Amino acid sequence: LLPRTERLALRRQATGSASSPLALNRRDTQHPRTSPSHNAAEKSSLDQVNEPLRVRGGGPAARVGLHREDTMLVLKEYFTNAHLLPITNRNEPLQDPAKKRGMLGSVKWGGLLAALVSYAWILLAWPGGELKLKGVAVPAARRCLAIVSLVSVLWATEAVPLHITSLMVPLLTVVSGALLPPGGDAAYSASSAAKEICGEFFNPTILLFLAGFSIGAVLEKQKLSKMLAGAVLRPFGNRPDVLLLGMMLLGAFMSMWISNIPSSVLCTSLAQPILAQLPPGDPFAKALLLGIAFSNNIGGMTTPIASPQNVIAFGWCDQVGAGLTFGSWLAFCLPFCLTLVLFVWGLLRWRYPPQLRTIRFDLGREQGQMTGAQMVTLGVTAGTVLAWSFWKPLGLEETFGSMGIVGLVPVIIFFGLGLLDRNDFHNSLNWSVLILIGGGMALGLVMQRSFLLEIVSLVIQSSLSGASLWTFMLAFAVFMALVANFVSSTVAAIIVLPVVAEVG
Repeated sequence: LLPRTERLALRRQATGSASSPLALNRRDTQHPRTSPSHNAAEKSSLDQVNEPLRVRGGGPAARVGLHREDTMLVLKEYFTNAHLLPITNRNEPLQDPAKKRGMLGSVKWGGLLAALVSYAWILLAWPGGELKLKGVAVPAARRCLAIVSLVSVLWATEAVPLHITSLMVPLLTVVSGALLPPGGDAAYSASSAAKEICGEFFNPTILLFLAGFSIGAVLEKQKLSKMLAGAVLRPFGNRPDVLLLGMMLLGAFMSMWISNIPSSVLCTSLAQPILAQLPPGDPFAKALLLGIAFSNNIGGMTTPIASPQNVIAFGWCDQVGAGLTFGSWLAFCLPFCLTLVLFVWGLLRWRYPPQLRTIRFDLGREQGQMTGAQMVTLGVTAGTVLAWSFWKPLGLEETFGSMGIVGLVPVIIFFGLGLLDRNDFHNSLNWSVLILIGGGMALGLVMQRSFLLEIVSLVIQSSLSGASLWTFMLAFAVFMALVANFVSSTVAAIIVLPVVAEVG
C-alpha cells in the first residue's frame, strides 16, 4: 500500500480538493463526476478503460478509497512517475520488486563453490591416483566419480536449477572422456560418446514419463479426473484420513501391475479434485501427495513384473537355483507391502493431520452424458494401461521393443485429435522434470560404463569378507539405497546383483 500521506493526497484528489499536491491542472476543483465543466469526451474515453490498476508494492487502487473514474484521472498525472501501473489481466499478479533478481541473483554460490571444489579435488588431488578394477587402473572411473560428486552436490544444494544440473551430465561426460564403449577395450571418440550419451538422455523411459504426463493432462482437461476420483474413492466415505488410505491402496494396487511412474501420475490426477477442496495451508495436501508417492513405490515391490529391478532380481534367483516363483514372491511381498502401506498411512495421518473433519466428496455425481472426447480419452487411457499391464503375455515387446514406445500412442492420439493442444504441450508435460530424469539416466550409463559402480561394489565385498550373511545383506542394502537416490535403481541392480549372486 502507499504511505499514509500519499493515500490522503489521493483521497483529496478524488474529492476534488485544489490543495492536493496531486491535483490535476484544471480550472475547477469539483469532483469529476459532478463538475459541469468536465470534458465529456475525456470522461467517455476514460470510462472505456476497463483495466484494473495496482499500486506498486500494494493491492488494487480501490483499497485506498478511489473509484475507477478517480483512479484514471490520477493516472494522467501520476503515470509518468510509475507509481500506478495498469495491468491487462484482472487475475494477473503484479510482480513483487523484491523478488526481481538480476543476472546470477538466483545462484547459490556456496553450493556451487562446494561442487566445483569437489570436482577439481577428485580430478587433480585424489589420493592413491587412479581407481583400479582387479588391479587395473581405470581413469574413466575417477572422471566419472568427479562428475557424480559435482552433480550430486548441485542437486542436493540446488545451487542451480535441478534440470540445468542434469544438462551438465552429457556435456562433462563427453568432454572428460568418462564414457567407455561396451567392454571398455578402447576409448570412445567424442562423436561416438556424444551420440550414445544423448541417446540415453532421451531413452524410452523418458517416453514413458511423457505418456504418463499426457494421460494426466488429458484426464484433467476433459474433466474426467473428478469422475474417476468419485467412482474409485467414493466407497471410502468423506473422512480425509480414510480417503488417504483409499488413495494409497489404489496406488499400491496399480503399481503392482504397471510401472510406478504412470501409476503415480494417474493417482495424482485423481487427487486433484480433492486437493482443490482443501483450504490454503492444509497439511493434508502434503499427506495426500506423499502418500501417493510412497504407496506407489511400495506397490512396486509386490510382484516380479512391477519394476525392472524386480525382473533382474527374479532372473538372478533363477540362475543361482533359488527356486523363487511368481507365487512365492507375491506370497512373501504382499503381506509385507500391505503392512508397510498401513504404517506409512498412520505416520502421515499423525504427522499431517487434516484441518477438515469431512470433505464434500460429490465428485462426478453431476456428470451428465459422456462426450465423444471423453469416451476417446477413457478408451485410449484404458488401452494403454492394459498394454503396460500385459506387456509380455500380449507379445508387445517383440513389436514395440519398449513400453516407452507404446506410450507414444496416447501422446500422438491426444495431440493429433485435438484433445490436447500446443499450450498443453508446452505447459502440462513438465519438461524440466523430463530433463532431470534424463540426466539421471545418462549418469547411470556413465557409472556403469566407467566401471565405477563395479569398483565400489567390489570394495564393499572385500571389506566384508568373513562377515555374516546378515551383515553382508545389510551393507549392500544400504549401498543400494544410497546409489538409487542418484541413479536409476535399475542400473544399480544390474551392477550390484551379479556381485551379490556371486558372493551368495
